[in-house]
Amino acid sequence: MLLGAAAAAYGVPALLDRGARAVGFVFLAAAALSVAAVWLQTSAPGDPRFVAAGGRAGLVMAVAYVTGLSLLWTTRARTAIAAVFEPIGRMALTNYVTASLVVVPTGLLLGFAASADLVPALVLGACVIAVQSVVSRIWLHHFRYGPLEWVWRAMTWRTLPRFTAG
Repeated sequence: MLLGAAAAAYGVPALLDRGARAVGFVFLAAAALSVAAVWLQTSAPGDPRFVAAGGRAGLVMAVAYVTGLSLLWTTRARTAIAAVFEPIGRMALTNYVTASLVVVPTGLLLGFAASADLVPALVLGACVIAVQSVVSRIWLHHFRYGPLEWVWRAMTWRTLPRFTAG
């Protein structure tokens, strides 16, 4: 959270939204570093999910994802990206909690902890995001907020906000 607050204070979101040349440079650098970081992560001894190199690889890949999406945001793909991610973002708390309620038991059932193969977890993650995008869009067609977002607003505003859409 602090990293996000610092980025906002330094104007990083505005820079990302403009898709400036610097964003392209950072994307190319992060994409190249991601290849090296993932190689280091997978060649390190131990479970690749829990080695220090995994944390570094995750950070570099996150920068590549953010800057790559920022560059796509300046193209015609913006409409498709917004269509997929906007409903998920409007129900972020609900989606985070429900994803945890799906992924944790599914991971236990499928034995993710005993396997170093990340492909099943990636497939599960992609499926969860796809389902959440569709379900969130349908929910928001009928309701103004996600259920946990509504509860959060009611608690913080100390009033009952309108729940239905329209």
